[in-house]
Formats: sequence, C-alpha cells, structure tokens
Amino acid sequence: MVVVCEKLGPWLGVVYGFALLGYQTILTPVEQSYTGPCEHGWVMARNVSVDPR
Repeated sequence: MVVVCEKLGPWLGVVYGFALLGYQTILTPVEQSYTGPCEHGWVMARNVSVDPR
C-alpha cells in the first residue's frame, strides 16, 4: 500500500512503509519536501491501482 501525494506527468510521488498504519493527511500552506518517518519515492502511474477510499 502507498499513499499518492503528487503527480508529475506519468510519475506518482508516493509515501509507503509501516508507519502508514497511523497515516494522517496534513495540509501545508506552502510546498515543502517530505520529512516524515515513512519511505518515499516515485513510481510510474501505470503500475499503481487506485483505491478511491
């Protein structure tokens, strides 16, 4: 399971890892780099199935 946080062309910025079990969305007023406890990176959108929950 991953959380999609960004889309850039065919790429999705994702956050993944064990810490997602307690994941909460926090909106920030300005763009900033991810500094949380989970792993993060980029994947091709065609390799991800989206669950609209």
